[in-house]
Amino acid sequence: LLQFFVVIIVAAVGLVGVVAETAKRRCSASSFTPLERRIHDFSKMLLTRNPHPKPAERGPGRAVSVEVLMELLNTFADLIQDRTAYYLSSNITVPLLSPYELSYSEFVGPKPVDYFVSHYWGTAFRHFVATVTKHAQSCAHRSSWKEI
Repeated sequence: LLQFFVVIIVAAVGLVGVVAETAKRRCSASSFTPLERRIHDFSKMLLTRNPHPKPAERGPGRAVSVEVLMELLNTFADLIQDRTAYYLSSNITVPLLSPYELSYSEFVGPKPVDYFVSHYWGTAFRHFVATVTKHAQSCAHRSSWKEI
């Protein structure tokens, strides 16, 4: 009788292990929402360009280019639509950056500032990017306005 219970317990433990592993694989493959999947894919793409993102000293060496802003907008434009930086922050950049505890600039690779831009987070993000883009295009002294 004892051997029977030992066999049953061993079989149950094995079955629980198989079920747990199957559930783990299924959850990791399909538990992403479409937004989470896009953030994950965007993160992987950014990490191919800057494979070892690291903290940077606060100040003029921690800027992003217009091209980087345009890429962020274009990647998530259908989700951002006319939403503001408040939406962008809580739904895209915070989930993107929280595993790294870095700013967006640090994650994509900071560059020295050309122009300091202060802006209201309540403006539609696409309007902000369009405004910064127009300014960069007006700066004819640069070979590539997207680098500003």
